[in-house]
Amino acid sequence: MSDSAVFEIMAQFELVIMHEFTSEDLADAEGDIPTIHENFEHEVQMEFSQLDIDIQLENDVKITEDHQIGFSGYLKRCYEFKAEEFDNDELIDGCFETQLNDMKLEVINSCDMSLYEITLISYSWADDELVEIINN
Repeated sequence: MSDSAVFEIMAQFELVIMHEFTSEDLADAEGDIPTIHENFEHEVQMEFSQLDIDIQLENDVKITEDHQIGFSGYLKRCYEFKAEEFDNDELIDGCFETQLNDMKLEVINSCDMSLYEITLISYSWADDELVEIINN
């Protein structure tokens, strides 16, 4: 075992965005509702992509009567861990919680910086194991 190793951590999340489509949105989409959704999804994706966060509309677009639209997303980050964070070449359970929480803060900050009212519904580690990144 070397002095350190780099692991990729992936997290997944769900959020809802408050947005009421306007007649201008409808005109921009030439009256096509799926195009309105695609345009909105692209706009939100662009906001989140500035922080390398992938996000997309949930499979079945359901807009509630209070104008909430569901999105799901994920982010991946690589972190270096020191030798003392390993036991028998296995990363010690729970030692990556700080990194996972830092990633959650990235999602929250992206929501806060958005032009839309966004609520984070769920956030969790997306894998059951960490992937070690081997440098060639």
